[in-house]
Amino acid sequence: MKIIKSSTKESNHLWMVLCFGVLGALFIVISVVSYRQIANEREWKSYDCLTSCDNIPLPVFSVPEGIYGQPFELEINAPSGCDIYYTTDGSTPTVRSRKYQKRITVDPNTNLNRDMMYIATSLVWYPPMGRQSHSTVIRARCFRAGVGYGKVKNVVYSAPDIGQHLGFHIVHILIEPDSLFSPTKGIYVLGEKYYSKKAMVEINQQPSSQDWIYYPANYHQRGPKWTRPATLILMDISGKTLFEQNINLCINGMGSRAFAEKSLRIMPDNKSDTVIRHPFFDELPDSTYKRLLLRNSGNDVLYTLFQDALVHRLANGTGVDLQAYTPSVLYINGNYWGIHNIREKQEENYLAAKYDVPLQDISIVNYFEYFANHYTMNYGPESSLQSFEQLLSFIRQNSLADQTAYHAACTQIDVDNFIEYMILQTFFANLDWPGNNVRFYRFGRQTESMQQNGIDAGKWRWLFYDLDNSMNEPDINTFERLRNEYAHNPVTQIFFGFMENAGFKEKFIGRYKYLVKNQLTSEKMLEQINIFEVRYRQEIERQIARWREPRGIRYWRQSIEDMKDFAQKRPEIILEQIKYL
Repeated sequence: MKIIKSSTKESNHLWMVLCFGVLGALFIVISVVSYRQIANEREWKSYDCLTSCDNIPLPVFSVPEGIYGQPFELEINAPSGCDIYYTTDGSTPTVRSRKYQKRITVDPNTNLNRDMMYIATSLVWYPPMGRQSHSTVIRARCFRAGVGYGKVKNVVYSAPDIGQHLGFHIVHILIEPDSLFSPTKGIYVLGEKYYSKKAMVEINQQPSSQDWIYYPANYHQRGPKWTRPATLILMDISGKTLFEQNINLCINGMGSRAFAEKSLRIMPDNKSDTVIRHPFFDELPDSTYKRLLLRNSGNDVLYTLFQDALVHRLANGTGVDLQAYTPSVLYINGNYWGIHNIREKQEENYLAAKYDVPLQDISIVNYFEYFANHYTMNYGPESSLQSFEQLLSFIRQNSLADQTAYHAACTQIDVDNFIEYMILQTFFANLDWPGNNVRFYRFGRQTESMQQNGIDAGKWRWLFYDLDNSMNEPDINTFERLRNEYAHNPVTQIFFGFMENAGFKEKFIGRYKYLVKNQLTSEKMLEQINIFEVRYRQEIERQIARWREPRGIRYWRQSIEDMKDFAQKRPEIILEQIKYL
């Protein structure tokens, strides 16, 4: 075969042709991409100047919400002249979202947002185990150039396993993922507040390994800056929407903020509405709320997940202010987020609604022994705190065995409420009290509703909340614990000050005996524990698989057995203890 050798000049010419060809192709690609970017920018700018318009209708979905076991094709339709943009990650649709151009294949059995479940949300965090329940969330909105954009249409397509949440409400939160998980603004993660140099110094100064709970982190931040907009959807187990509203939310709680699964405080967004409008609680006639909680069960998230709700159920009918309860599970952007009980939030709006009192006539004080500044005004004027401190000083300096001093103190404290409060706290042996979780309030003037409830304006009353760390030790003497560990606590000083008065002591012990023998009996407590156990047994394995807490099903069952042991033993033990008060 004859080999023809090309000259060096010809080779260089060939390489030049190839290079120009490649450069030309790149130029064409870049031109096309640039053209598309310019076109998109023009389209975005044509929408960016627009505002929300009520006369632009919602997009229409060809497949309604519900439970679907197989993939299906979804059409989204809009009026002529409108473009549709949609999202599947829970974020609000904008013109930078996906533009709807053809049918969407929806497979409820495929989790589109599973990555968010693998974001660490605590220093003590474990990844989920096995397949997790999920739903497909599609949010769509119509845009009309030169006019504006309409409201967002939210549709949730549930997989068949949603029907397994028997006995639980199903709550969906739709929210921008960055609002929860961004290092700079995510409220659910450690974030830059933990990884900053300042935080590292603070962490190294911590004296105990238990203080990891209070390490600096995004989820410990408070205030309007750390509140995020979202949408709340309440569904039943058939996948039907019962209620939907735009809301604001933030992280709720004290130390429990540091747990992987966190409590959320729910508020109206004050744009679409100024209250949350739905009858969440069967035991209440109300259907409007200023604040609600999606509660992780506080410290009890590691044990039973219903401790506080159980105690409130057992205390029903006493003279203390209780938090209503509805069992629920939470999904965030379609991902199963575990058991979160819907609870009332005890704050100024709760009291204003319950007793028909203007907000300006409410004063609420918090006491936390572990903070440098023990007292904080939760709501109301500082003069109320000064008034309480003067009352406490009076009780310290005067023996309430003297009837004149006793009656003077009774003009400022609701004695019947204080008796009920002390009985319940000491009977259930709340170990996260009174160093924590002490909150008391008073009203500035009398109303008809207060009079009907036997409440006098100007008298301090105590709020009953956060009993997650109770019913643990049946033989504990909580009165000795108050004397020995919390002698300087205001609750301790008020209680033992009043116990110096023979009339108060007789009334306190008499009421204690009555409640133990009639309402707080072993039989009634065991009955309620069994009811809660049956309901939560159906959900607890999914909870454990999602958060790896409680440690396992046997650990959960043992926690309930410990609670039953308390219920069986506590009445007899406490009746013996109060003989020596």
